[in-house]
Amino acid sequence: MMRKAREASEMELRRYMQEAEAKHELSISEIKMHMDADARNMDALVEENGRLRSDFNNVSTELEGMRSKLDAANSSIKVAQNNLESERKRFESQLHTLNRKLQETQDMLLIKIKELTASEESNIPLKAEIDFLRNLIEEEEKRLGLENNAYSALKNGYGNAGANDQPGNISTFFSVDQNKNQISMNRPGSASLHGGKMQSMASSSYPRRPSS
Repeated sequence: MMRKAREASEMELRRYMQEAEAKHELSISEIKMHMDADARNMDALVEENGRLRSDFNNVSTELEGMRSKLDAANSSIKVAQNNLESERKRFESQLHTLNRKLQETQDMLLIKIKELTASEESNIPLKAEIDFLRNLIEEEEKRLGLENNAYSALKNGYGNAGANDQPGNISTFFSVDQNKNQISMNRPGSASLHGGKMQSMASSSYPRRPSS
């Protein structure tokens, strides 16, 4: 009886030990499987970490490059702004100079126009006075009948008249100075005509007739 009980106990112990060993082996296998899985996961994580680190480094490099480009762009913008401001000031200076020169040119042009107008207006009474004197001389010579006698007397008296002088040639007796606005007699002692009267003078000069 005792032997049967002992055998039964031994059998129960062996069965228990077998079950324990089986469970232990199963646990070890599961642990190994988990460890292998964890190792694979770790390797994947390490690889992912390396890839992410590489991406981070690339992004950091790109960021630094973009920062450098941004700094260069800001510098270029500042240089462009300075150049633009310099160009604006230079353009304003040139524009001011051109406006000043244009104003000076316009003022000078107005002065020249006024001078030309005054010159043209002053030539009108001078021409009228010359025509008046010419007509007056011709009328006096015709009225007194001295057209030939006066010329001969003047030629014989002064001897310096040119061979081409003709009676009634007003340039023989008068010279016109447009700059001084005067009409002068060429021969000393000649009779000068003014206002329709004969006056004896030596080298007389006449102011121009004022314009009406």
